[in-house]
Amino acid sequence: YESEKREEIAEAREEGLEQGLKQGKNETIMDMIKSMFKNGASLELISKSANKSIKEVKSILKIS
Repeated sequence: YESEKREEIAEAREEGLEQGLKQGKNETIMDMIKSMFKNGASLELISKSANKSIKEVKSILKIS
């Protein structure tokens, strides 16, 4: 029973870490997109650099 609990805790920790890293990466990409736009980069360049569609970039920037 104890070893099962430890294993469940270890799995939960690992899942939490993976989720946190993924969220951090997404926030970094969003910050990069906003910064590039602020500095005058075209939507096409931002899209290619962030590996996102232009539609996704516009959504992040809240523009139409």
